[in-house]
Amino acid sequence: MTLENVPALIAALAASLALGVHGVIGHLWMSAQKQQAEIEPSELSRRLFGERDITWRAVGVAWHGLSALFLGSAVVLFGTAFGMLDNAELCRFVAILLTAVLLLGLLYFEKTLTAILHPVPLLFGFVMTVATAFAWVASYSL
Repeated sequence: MTLENVPALIAALAASLALGVHGVIGHLWMSAQKQQAEIEPSELSRRLFGERDITWRAVGVAWHGLSALFLGSAVVLFGTAFGMLDNAELCRFVAILLTAVLLLGLLYFEKTLTAILHPVPLLFGFVMTVATAFAWVASYSL
């Protein structure tokens, strides 16, 4: 197994960093927030879902769904980097998915742009930009 696509390797490392930070550190942060916050479900939530903690369950599913997206992206990009995958369209698809995550993240900070200047949002923006750009470049290196 030899390195065949350096941009894909850089993107894969960035996606792996996103997975580690989001999936592990973020999960620990989210769990701590859950212990601090009391979210009272609406009547509609109780009627449709029943359980009192459905909000936290939904947040957990969405949180780990995004972690799964980072994992899948890293797998595709590592496979591309080491010549196990040779599919430019798949790399572009990963780049588009990661771009969507980046844009959604920026959209949520739109009303409080100063929040972007804190360490975690800056790291998120940097890692997602690197992963997105290098996944796109990797697709043209095939």
